[in-house]
Amino acid sequence: MAHYKGAASEAGRAMHLMKKREKAQMEIEFRKKKLEEDLKISNMENKFAAHYDAVEQQLKSSTIGLVTLDEMKAKQENIVKEREKKLAQKQLEKEQERQRQLEAKQAEKNRQKQQLLYRYRPSRSPWIKMKMKKRMKMMQGEEVQVK
Repeated sequence: MAHYKGAASEAGRAMHLMKKREKAQMEIEFRKKKLEEDLKISNMENKFAAHYDAVEQQLKSSTIGLVTLDEMKAKQENIVKEREKKLAQKQLEKEQERQRQLEAKQAEKNRQKQQLLYRYRPSRSPWIKMKMKKRMKMMQGEEVQVK
């Protein structure tokens, strides 16, 4: 609808309807995309993927022949404990890595502060130099003797 010939009020009404249709079409397209993303299966393996239970698989592979109920329960408990230990170890490693990153970030901030303090000192008098050294030592976590 490039040109509309008629009354100005009719042209305004026609423009309003066109905008309304465009909005509705955009809404429909958005809903279609959302549905496609929700229903989308990324690859063929996911269509036929089965639930994998590592504990059950390990129990099956370690059990050979006839086993009494007590032996089976004992093996199952051992496997579950081992699995929990592995998960706890992984969690601990993640936490330690996070802590190392945090410490590295803090060390970098302290290093930048030291550079700024050293670079922009107001004067070169011995008294101010002594104060600056104390501040740097305090930031590094060293003990400072107060006189």
